[in-house]
Amino acid sequence: MQEFQKKIIEIIKDRTNLQNIILTTPPKSELGDIAIPCFSFAKELKRNPTEMAKEIKESLGDIDFIDGMQVTGGYLNFFINKRILAEEIIQEIRTKKESYGSLKSGVGKKALIEHTSINPNASPHVGRARNAMIGDVIVRLLRFEGYVVDTHYFVNDVGKQIAMLVLGAKGKTDISFDDLLNIYVDINNKIEQNPKLENEVFSLLNRLENGDDEVKK
Repeated sequence: MQEFQKKIIEIIKDRTNLQNIILTTPPKSELGDIAIPCFSFAKELKRNPTEMAKEIKESLGDIDFIDGMQVTGGYLNFFINKRILAEEIIQEIRTKKESYGSLKSGVGKKALIEHTSINPNASPHVGRARNAMIGDVIVRLLRFEGYVVDTHYFVNDVGKQIAMLVLGAKGKTDISFDDLLNIYVDINNKIEQNPKLENEVFSLLNRLENGDDEVKK
């Protein structure tokens, strides 16, 4: 469609001497495929927009890839010949192959995407799989647009949640991975009932950040 837009602009400039041509898409397909708003021309020339649209239509005459033109409220709407459009699209797909549809808006740019990063204190679930899929889609879209994308997975194995888990596991032995979620839920409930326990959580974090070997272990 972009090629047809360029051709329409060239033809208008050549046959009407108008410049600064803006193309838009009609709100409904039955109104056309491409439209020229004639308001700016009318304002500059102190003319009625609808009359300007009619005048441009008459000046253009026949265009081989246009099936018809229609004036609607200050807009000149164009109907593209669907056979020619299909041939153009198929040829473009054959030429561009996997890059067809990319605007190359990211060429020369970089992007850093961090996604997934599940918590290490519980098993992955469908919600976390969703985050991974959304993140991967964003990465693929950016690469499709030409960005150089660096993808990172942030392993958050130290923080308040882990300190809560350590506190909740205090005094327990033979803890399996499957036990962790229940321990985490239990310590959360205890902190809600006794907010002072949160001070112990921050104390554990502080000791860890200061290199306490016992807390590390």
